[in-house]
Amino acid sequence: MNERSLRMSSAVRGILITYGVAGFSWLFARTLPAEEESPVRGMLVAFGIGVALQVLAFLVRASVKRYERAHGMEGALYPQAAALFALLADAVTVLLFAVTTFRAIASYQHF
Repeated sequence: MNERSLRMSSAVRGILITYGVAGFSWLFARTLPAEEESPVRGMLVAFGIGVALQVLAFLVRASVKRYERAHGMEGALYPQAAALFALLADAVTVLLFAVTTFRAIASYQHF
């Protein structure tokens, strides 16, 4: 795969993940009771970790590009390394979202 298709697939995957997480979290935040130990707090922590992973992905991309320039191998590592790290960051983000969603559902008292 070329760099453009890897970037496009990463962008589409990121948009879908963001849309799903934001929509579901908005619905949960509206229906859960406001308690001190609310599951929404766990979702906020998971969001924070997800944002940190995306910032880390940005830093990894910049580091790989810098490494390539320093060693004279422009474009040899960057497309695959960026795509691999983006896949891992997206997988961890979805896993955290799933765990916090199941925790919220399990703690919901109105069933």
